Amino acid sequence: MEPLQLGPAPAPITLKDTVPLSVDLHPSADLLAAGLITGQVNCYSYTDTTSKRLFASKHHKDSVRCVKFSDDGAHLYSCSTDKSIQVMDTETKQVFLKKAKAHDDGINTLLPLTETLVASGDENGVVRVWDLRTKNIVQEWHEHEDLVTDLHFVPHKKTIVSTGADGYLSVYDLRKKDVVARSDQMEVEMLCMAPIRNGKRLVVGNSDGSLSIWSWGWWGDFKDRFPGHPASVDAVVAIADDMIVTGVRRWARSVRTFLVLSIHPNKLLGVLGAHDEFPIESLAQSHDKRFLVSCSHDHTIRFWNASILHDSGSDDDEPGAQEEEADPATGDGSGSDRWESASDDEDGNADDADDADDADDADDADDADEDEEHADSDAGAGPSRATASDDDDEDPFAGTADDLALGEAPAPDSGDAPANADESGSSSSSSSDEEPDDKKKRKKKKGILKRSFEVKKPKKDTFYAGL
Repeated sequence: MEPLQLGPAPAPITLKDTVPLSVDLHPSADLLAAGLITGQVNCYSYTDTTSKRLFASKHHKDSVRCVKFSDDGAHLYSCSTDKSIQVMDTETKQVFLKKAKAHDDGINTLLPLTETLVASGDENGVVRVWDLRTKNIVQEWHEHEDLVTDLHFVPHKKTIVSTGADGYLSVYDLRKKDVVARSDQMEVEMLCMAPIRNGKRLVVGNSDGSLSIWSWGWWGDFKDRFPGHPASVDAVVAIADDMIVTGVRRWARSVRTFLVLSIHPNKLLGVLGAHDEFPIESLAQSHDKRFLVSCSHDHTIRFWNASILHDSGSDDDEPGAQEEEADPATGDGSGSDRWESASDDEDGNADDADDADDADDADDADDADEDEEHADSDAGAGPSRATASDDDDEDPFAGTADDLALGEAPAPDSGDAPANADESGSSSSSSSDEEPDDKKKRKKKKGILKRSFEVKKPKKDTFYAGL
């Protein structure tokens, strides 16, 4: 497959005698940070066509495995195989916090959680949460048996998700010492992950070249699988709610490439570009979504203009996508793990109940009008039936309600048939006098059915939602 035709981008940053292992982009400015194998942390500025190094700081003794900007961009975090975590002020370019020997083994990944908390994962499967004010451990978990490869945090749920080279995915709550959930052993190394579908799905890149798609709250096993990569998926980044870019170790012979993929429906959209001969270590997206940045063992940091991917649009405007967005993801099908506030559902049910009450009031008013008409003359039966017919047209379940209320009427006796038109008129008049009470019963049942249909709508099957 030929690479996509991309727009202009800055020239690659070439590093002599060193290899970039991690890149991250500032959340609001055109700044790039890179962690190098020599222990340096470099920072660059960039424009649409150029890039410039601002500073280089060598404050780690060994390779820098991960660099991350804070949410406000004021701080730059880094971790290293020298077992240390360091925090730099991006304005003064000075390290103002350092925690030596933060782990007993080399640290492979870290993730800022809040202004004062940061999580880290090491080569021996330990995940720790640090309070930067006291430099103390506030939580620690030992759920992985091998390298912790990636971390993901959901702030409003206070939940951390980790993947490991041991083939497990683990879920933790910051407020609990015990693990919340742990997946089955996947028999592959789980190398990277990215959230999609407004956080309802998690895409995990695996060493066998597959993507496993997990549904939030269902942590025993993945819900969908996207095979097809010829080798391990080393990096993944979500560039839209249903679109990701993956970094693949080998696509054609010795070429390491980036594939653009759509999730749900799962399909390959195109090839973004490639690093030749060497594996891709890290991927990141700019704050304005103009560029994707990658780094590789070929000593380069490359910029890719991603505007074409966003111009092509996503499936969010399709009816199926809108329908799925309206269906909150649940953990066990009981609604206890919903993303949306429970007050939204209460408001919706209250609105349905109000609508049902309004319908009952309208029915009572119609019954009162019919009583007045029948009291005036026998001819009032005609308008009364017309009113009931209008109500039936408005209610799609009216026929069902009438059948349930009355059942099958018995055939009339031939001896009871009126002998002449006068008797027929009086009989009609007599039946019309009794009709309002019957209609009240039918309408009452109809109102009950109507409320049940409006409030107790059939719940979607969240197991297959969006697949």
